[in-house]
Amino acid sequence: LEKVIKKAAAKYERLHGSRDYFRARFSGYNFEIVPILKIRKAAQAMNITDASLLHSDWVNRQLHKNKKAVLDDEIRLAKSFCIAQRVYGAESYVRGFSGYACEVLTIYYGSFLKLLTAAATKWKKDIAAGRKIVIDAENYYRRKDPLRELNEAKIQSELIVLDPVQPDRNATAALGKESLQKFIGAATAFIKSPNNRFFEKEEITVEKVLQMVKGGQLTIVEAVPLKGKEDVVGAKMLKAHEHILEQLIKGGFALLESGWEWDKRKPHKAAMMWYIVDRKEP
Repeated sequence: LEKVIKKAAAKYERLHGSRDYFRARFSGYNFEIVPILKIRKAAQAMNITDASLLHSDWVNRQLHKNKKAVLDDEIRLAKSFCIAQRVYGAESYVRGFSGYACEVLTIYYGSFLKLLTAAATKWKKDIAAGRKIVIDAENYYRRKDPLRELNEAKIQSELIVLDPVQPDRNATAALGKESLQKFIGAATAFIKSPNNRFFEKEEITVEKVLQMVKGGQLTIVEAVPLKGKEDVVGAKMLKAHEHILEQLIKGGFALLESGWEWDKRKPHKAAMMWYIVDRKEP
């Protein structure tokens, strides 16, 4: 693959991961090119990326089955919504919904609106009752309990989306509680009052953070990212943010709100972390 890319791109870089891949620039766009094995079934995969074409084939088959419903546009809505709510991407520093998870969920429920309705009602009730949400689009476990059949490490997330082409895999295993709660909260708000703003990713500025302060004490930290691959850099900043949160709680502070913002498209730009605590002394 590197030989081909070297001929086609004036400039490229090799990145390390569970499998090495390449980043190259063509016609003003950045492309990430991942080598995969040509396989016919998921059991032949030597790396999760090898199942990518199987995922695409499954999604395309579902789109052709549902010709009356324009599911491809419904999927685009779901992805745009997740991007705007900052819960899109399975990277370790995002812990959100992968593109494939968005596709499976939208297909399973039949539309973007039905997905949001389920999140705002059933998902919310199940989580409040301490129950996990299990999505089995291919009904692999119709006679069995997937929570008993799957490896414990794969059912840690509150939302379990069984991979339609690999039933022993949870497509949302990387989904964090915070991202899931953000999605459910945004879905609830959208159902109550649909608005285009739910699809617009607003930049979080110091001014907007200041508007969040309602009687609490605000501290803003500017974090300069280290050099390196975005996923690794982002993960390190998230770890620093979580360490500060942990120390605040250990110190007896009542945390009212917190968050952090970093634009991976501008990797050298400083990240902003904010913490709002009760003004009372711990």
